[in-house]
Parts: sequence; structure tokens; C-alpha cells
Amino acid sequence: MGAKIEKQGTNFVLTIPAEMLSDQLLQQLSDWVKLLNLIHKTNMTEEGARELSEMLKESWWNANRKAILERILAT
Repeated sequence: MGAKIEKQGTNFVLTIPAEMLSDQLLQQLSDWVKLLNLIHKTNMTEEGARELSEMLKESWWNANRKAILERILAT
């Protein structure tokens, strides 16, 4: 069974089988939808999108650096 999207009133409901997503992947999906919504609302330019991308990569690295480096050093 795959993902399913339905419109219910003023909302869209996305149904995804639990085995398809980890908690981390689900959070990333939620963040991605929020980001796309912000980009759409602001009519962001390509340059603005590049700047935001760099900011997000830096934020991601800061949040995940310790775990990534621990995995690398453990091998």
C-alpha cells in the first residue's frame, strides 16, 4: 500500500503506511512542506533560495555533526 492524499474541507490529509517512514524522515517531510509553502508565499528568487539552502545546510550540519562524526570515527 502506498501513500494517499485526500482533501477534507480546507485540509489535505496525507496517509502514509508507518513502515514507509521513520520519525526522522517524517519530520524532514514536514519541514520540507513548510519550506515549500514559505518559498511559494514569498515569491522567492533563485538567489534567495540559494541563500536559504546554505542556511538550512549549515543548520542541519550543526544539529547532526556530532552523530555523523561519531559514526565515522566508530568505523
